[in-house]
Amino acid sequence: MTKLKLAFAALLTTGLVLEQHALTRLRQQNQILQARLDGFTPTIREHERLSNLLAKASSRSALPEEQYLELVKLRGVVGLGRRLQEENPKVRAENAKLRSASKVVNVSAPVESEDPRVKEFQEETESRQQHLKQWALMFILAANQDNGRCPDSWEQPRLIGSNESNR
Repeated sequence: MTKLKLAFAALLTTGLVLEQHALTRLRQQNQILQARLDGFTPTIREHERLSNLLAKASSRSALPEEQYLELVKLRGVVGLGRRLQEENPKVRAENAKLRSASKVVNVSAPVESEDPRVKEFQEETESRQQHLKQWALMFILAANQDNGRCPDSWEQPRLIGSNESNR
C-alpha cells in the first residue's frame, strides 16, 4: 500500500510539474504577444484617428448647408459634363449625317421676283422651311432624351424645346 501511495504521489507530482512548465511556457508566449501588440498600438490609434476623420469628412454635417448644396450642384455639373463628353462623338456623327441630308434637301436660293404674290409665296415657303427645321430638331432632341424613342405626341417635342430654351 505504501508503494502504491508513493507511486500515486510521484504521478501527482509529475503531473503538477508538467502543468507548471506548460503554464510558464504560456506566460512567456503571452508576454511576447503582449509586446507585439504594444508595438501595434500607435498604428491602431492612427487608424482610429483616420477613420474618425473620414467619417467626419463624408458626413453631411461636416460642411455648412450652403457649401454642401454647392458641392451637390457641382457634382451634378461634372456628371452632366461627363455624359456630354461621352455623347459628343455620337452627336457629331449625327450632325454630319443631318448636314449631308440637308444639302440634298436644300435647293439653291430662290430667284427674287418682282411679282408680290411670288415674293409672298417665297417668304411663306422659307418661313415654313425654318419652322419644319425647328420641329425636326425638337424631335431629334426628344428622341435623344428618350434613348432614341420617337415622341408619342406633337406636344412632347414642343415641351422639350421650351425646356431647352429655359436652360
